[in-house]
Amino acid sequence: METQLIKQFDFGTSDVSVLANNWERWKRSIKLFIAAKEIKDPKTQQATLLHYGGALQDVFFSLPNQGTVPDGSDVFSHTLELLDAHFLPKANLAYERHVLRSLKQDAKESATQFIVKLRNQADKCGFGTDTARREEAICDQFLVGCSSDAIRKELVKKILEDGKISLDIVEKVAKATELASKQASEFKGEPTNSNLEAMIAKVDRKKSQNSSEHNCHSQRCNCKCCECRKQKERDSGTEESDGEKDGKDKGESNSCYWCGQVGHYAKSDDCPAKGKKCTRCNCE
Repeated sequence: METQLIKQFDFGTSDVSVLANNWERWKRSIKLFIAAKEIKDPKTQQATLLHYGGALQDVFFSLPNQGTVPDGSDVFSHTLELLDAHFLPKANLAYERHVLRSLKQDAKESATQFIVKLRNQADKCGFGTDTARREEAICDQFLVGCSSDAIRKELVKKILEDGKISLDIVEKVAKATELASKQASEFKGEPTNSNLEAMIAKVDRKKSQNSSEHNCHSQRCNCKCCECRKQKERDSGTEESDGEKDGKDKGESNSCYWCGQVGHYAKSDDCPAKGKKCTRCNCE
């Protein structure tokens, strides 16, 4: 059961930055797992990491000095240091801060999710213990990259009133404004982001169903779909003459041009389409 909790480390990429990110996330997971299991012994911690790492073992045992633990360190910390040096490229802080300043909120992303994305990127920017500078950078980019004008307006009002905003205030305002906007839309019966996709899919299914059910391509039907077909026939010179139409009405055709069935003529009392509406454009 425990083996299902921790996935083996993912080597499935040659992209250095992606591999570094995979290592950081996997390292966090294994450290949390070790803490949850209350494993205190460094050797057991190292064994747990390498056991769940799978092919990570081959990488570690190929590294120089993997068997020599420096004074003042322990075998688990030494293992993490070696793997960090192997997987993590030297940080380009200028580039990472450029990435932070370029982040935008995705269409399907909530404000809270956007803040998490900004925080994760800020961790790569070398702010260190300067938490005030880190928070300021996150707040600034949230104001720029937020997709909601309503949230941005509320935050600007806060800045004008108080002279500044904190990350805590940004989160509170964003959550409250998003919730208020969602509830206001529901009061008016407007679609929200959570059900808009389902509504679009329902409309698409209805269009597809109507298209497959439509069978009124009659020369006497004036609905939009049939008028379009007849216009194409006129343009191509394939439209039937009055004599051809009359001949079909008199039985020269084997099927009714209203319903497509055989054994009766158009507008016959036996025609199941008589008095019915076109399923596409509702004409009779």
